[in-house]
Order: sequence, then C-alpha cells, then structure tokens
Amino acid sequence: MNKSDKPSYGDIAHAIAKGILGSLPGGSFAAEFFNLIISPPLEKRKAELINDMNGRLTELQEKGSINFEHLSENPDFIDVVLKVTSKIIQTSDEEKKKCFQNVIVNTALGEMPEKSQAEIYLNILSDFTVWHLKILIFINNPSRWMKKNNKNLPNRSNSSIYDILIYAFPELASMEDLINYIWKDLHSLRFQDSPSIYTTMTIEGVTENRTTNFAKDFLRFITDNGDI
Repeated sequence: MNKSDKPSYGDIAHAIAKGILGSLPGGSFAAEFFNLIISPPLEKRKAELINDMNGRLTELQEKGSINFEHLSENPDFIDVVLKVTSKIIQTSDEEKKKCFQNVIVNTALGEMPEKSQAEIYLNILSDFTVWHLKILIFINNPSRWMKKNNKNLPNRSNSSIYDILIYAFPELASMEDLINYIWKDLHSLRFQDSPSIYTTMTIEGVTENRTTNFAKDFLRFITDNGDI
C-alpha cells in the first residue's frame, strides 16, 4: 500500500463510527443517516481547516518565520496539531475555530507555554463557550476593547463590573444568570480574581485589567500574534 493510500485518522474514526452505528438497532438506517447527514459537513470542515492552515503556515514559511521540515520533526507541534484538529472539527463557532487555529500557528512559531500548561489550556478552550472568550478578552483590557470596538466609556461616575459588561454587550442584558455562571467559571479557573461583579466603584476601577497572569498566558496562546 502506498503512503497516499493509507487511511487517515479521520477515515479510521469514520469507519469506527459507522461500525458502531451499524451495530445498533436500526443500524443500517443510522449508518446511512451518518453518511448522508453527518459526513458531508464533517468533510467540509476538514477541508476548510486544511485550506486555512495551509494558507497561514505557508505565509509564515515564506517569511522565514517557520520551517516545515523542522516542524515535521517537532513532537510538541505534532501533538498540538493532532489534538487541535479534532477539536476544530467538533465546533461550528467561528470564534473558537479561529482560536484553535491560532494555537497551531503560535505553536509553530515556538510561542507555546509549558507542555502540561498547554494541554490544560486546550481543554479549557474546548470547554469554553464563545461568551467565556468574549468576556475574558474584554476584562483583560476593557479600555482597549472599548477603543477597538468604537465605544466610549459610560458617562457616569460610578458603576460595577456587571454594568460595564452589559454596556459592552447589550445582548447579555437579559442573561444575568449566564453572566454570573461564566464569571464564577473564570474565577474558579484562576483567570480573574474579582469574586463579585456587583461591587460599585469608579469608572476607572471597573475598566481596570482583571485577568491573572495565568489567563494572560492562555490568551497569548489562543490569539493571533498575542493581539489581546
């Protein structure tokens, strides 16, 4: 068998899934359903990932920032690519897909945290919702986020973290429970060290950086050239 004829990890996973589905009651229907409904978008996502990453990595190679031959011999890079590829295919959220792609690029550039820490960050990113990411990026530097998104600071003397989050993301106004859940998540992960979002303080106080160094390392790992 030629190298090009060898089944990929995706092919093997596909075959295993088909076998499992085929063994279930009504299995032939389930397997056909997988082929018709699940397989096409899965293949599309894989193709999109390959095209996107090929473009970004080729550009870096042409700039002399990376070397494909060296990357192919770098076990840490290969580990990250294998782990991240499966995670990208599992999500339809464009923000998360971009973050996972950034992980591959940053690892290729040698901008990777300690290996165990990188694995922890990948698991956290996989579990995060898009709102986790948006809120985390916002509280990392609220003033910078406001400027980048063409928003002026609220014209008031006092406010709270909750108020500033609603101001930045009006769509969250009816989702207070979600905000609290995410805030507690970020606190338990040691990504931010402010237990309450309701404490009243000055505008300068609520727009202070609230992320920990652990969170900053995470953001550098998942953003494009550390653009946070």
